Amino acid sequence: MTNGYHPLWQILLGFFYHIFLVLELSKSSVLMAVFVINVLLLGSAIWLLGKAWILGTRQVSFLFLFLPIGIYGLFIARIIPAYGTLWSFTNGMESSLLIFLYALLFYLSVRYTPLLQSTQALLLGIILSLIFLARLDHVFIPAGWLFFFFLQALFKPSKTSFKNAIFLITPFLMVLGIYLLVNYYFIGSPLPISGIQKSTFPHFDVVGKFNDFSHLLRDNSGTWAVARLWRYWQIVFPATIGLIAALWGIIRLVFTKQLSSLDLTLSASGLSVLLLGLYNLTFVSIWGQGHWYFPVSILFTSLFAMYIGDFLLSRYFPQHNNVFLVFLSVFFVLIFFRFVYWNPDHNQRYAEFLAHSSNILQHYGDELPKLIEFDDGIIGYATDYPTLGGLGFTLDIEAMHAKQEERLLQLAYHRGYRRLASFNYFLAYELDEKSDSAFIAEKLNETHFLTPVETAPFTFSIEYKSEDGRFVIIRMELMEPIASTRPS
Repeated sequence: MTNGYHPLWQILLGFFYHIFLVLELSKSSVLMAVFVINVLLLGSAIWLLGKAWILGTRQVSFLFLFLPIGIYGLFIARIIPAYGTLWSFTNGMESSLLIFLYALLFYLSVRYTPLLQSTQALLLGIILSLIFLARLDHVFIPAGWLFFFFLQALFKPSKTSFKNAIFLITPFLMVLGIYLLVNYYFIGSPLPISGIQKSTFPHFDVVGKFNDFSHLLRDNSGTWAVARLWRYWQIVFPATIGLIAALWGIIRLVFTKQLSSLDLTLSASGLSVLLLGLYNLTFVSIWGQGHWYFPVSILFTSLFAMYIGDFLLSRYFPQHNNVFLVFLSVFFVLIFFRFVYWNPDHNQRYAEFLAHSSNILQHYGDELPKLIEFDDGIIGYATDYPTLGGLGFTLDIEAMHAKQEERLLQLAYHRGYRRLASFNYFLAYELDEKSDSAFIAEKLNETHFLTPVETAPFTFSIEYKSEDGRFVIIRMELMEPIASTRPS
């Protein structure tokens, strides 16, 4: 399993990466192949959702053509258009796989519910388990489905309703238990390190959340305000839509005793999105969350908005599906993509770093430096050098405790990691080979990834600097031997 990220995508990436190595593809070719896989998964997801919509409503209106943009994407476009549409999830991460599995769940749920057979309930349970493995915090999706299945069984009990609910939950509980045991066996913790590092569950950091939210209210302009705003918006907006959908489903069940397959699917999705939003809002640092935390939530807002839109159009404009509106919708989506979403320079600096990584390899020659990487993996991927995750999300248990106790540099040093580097989070323009140790330490402490306590036992020097002056590799040496990396 994995000590940092989500196992199903890791397994698939490992499989594909092995094939890429056998074919001797370049790193840029591998990235392009992963991008193509992302596109294929998203395209398949849209196809499945279209099939589900035809099953649930017997038609697909022109509103379906707006799905790549989505209602959330329209709202967030003025703030940060790069992170609000389905195009945003061709990101090389687990997002596209998660969306595909959710679309498969959506399709099967609309097709088979509410009159499930045992094998169909078991199949849905397996899909729910795969969604959990694709992104672990989406454990709330099985929770939403189970709630509405049991609720419908209570309102309209039958010989098979409770049995099907059991069939639905059993695969998920088995997979959850196996994952926790395997993770504990391999890394010493049932939960991944990234989850432990980012989440305060079950403790609610009231003061921290209040201070962060008060910053949002006081400061509503500038780069940091925008960064804070969209991180809150991606939680609150889908969760609010989810609350409406869940309440609507519960009310419908109370009065009609049964939901249609599409109503049940949307209501279960809404509750799942609401629970996920509440968890992240309550227990996870706002700065640790990006749009990749909420691919299903963002997609769900569009599906529910489309459901309401279809209802209103069919009631007040029954002849709304015509060729003119279809072409107008396609034209709008293309214009949005080209003039709002499209930004070829968005990740340009990463592409340039990958292209220029040969300079680093040439500088070190046959040496294989071990780096503490305060980054998201770009340095290790570009150079193939052994790296230790300085941000903390991919550490082992011992290193995680060392980071919490401000001893990570000491532990890393004893493991043979004598260099530090960060491409994305540490701009090195002020540093060069002539910079003294104290000045380098000061700049490292300003990043907030390291503290004076951590840097105090070491001397630092600049060992490599890129031609553009942005990136450096810093060598560290102990000023005096340290007897042990563990506290007495």
